[in-house]
Amino acid sequence: MIKELNELDNIYRQYNSEYTKLYSEKKVRKAKIEEEIQQILSDKLKELNDDIQSKELDIDKRYSSVLEKRSQLLKDIHTNSNFKINVIGPILARLISKFEGRKYTFERGLVPVTIIEFYENYMVPKSGYKYNCALITDRSLAELKRKRIELFPSGTLENEIAENELLLYSGICNRDYINFYDKKGVYTFGKKYPYVKDFIDTLIVSRMDNSNDFDPDTELDIFIKREKSKVKKFGEY
Repeated sequence: MIKELNELDNIYRQYNSEYTKLYSEKKVRKAKIEEEIQQILSDKLKELNDDIQSKELDIDKRYSSVLEKRSQLLKDIHTNSNFKINVIGPILARLISKFEGRKYTFERGLVPVTIIEFYENYMVPKSGYKYNCALITDRSLAELKRKRIELFPSGTLENEIAENELLLYSGICNRDYINFYDKKGVYTFGKKYPYVKDFIDTLIVSRMDNSNDFDPDTELDIFIKREKSKVKKFGEY
């Protein structure tokens, strides 16, 4: 009986050996198949990328004149939406006054703020900062100065002004010029007072068409006359 078991064990070891060889063969063949699949995938992806790149070049070529014209127009709009703050500020104050039926003024000055900085897990307020500010308001900048304003380092005074005020800019650094459109052609002053955007668009077009004979004050008079149905008498707001 023991002898028979020994003989069976020898056969069983042969059995296991054949399974081991079989699994080794499977591993080798599987690795080869995966390598072949990877090569096929790589070739197919290269074929796809080459085809897409070729088609992209074809599309770019067919639309090249449109792309160049659009790029130039975006650049022109951005460039011509740049105005000196001390010039455009009073003009916008006149515009808003006409359309809102009450007196608005252009105010510019320094507004005291406290900057909230982070140190590890703590917020540390630092007072003594002053933000340069340019504002169109029916009150005065003094009211904003009296507020206790706390801002994060990247913050602006946008959330501190009244709903009917228009903030032209605010920040630590002083600025002499502002752009109403960014380089992507996006109007940067939101939806407040839509007629302000209409007027700025008018100024941009006029400046692009008549760069040597451009007068924003004259353009304002023309715009108000053209939109006289929207103009309010003082006290009608």
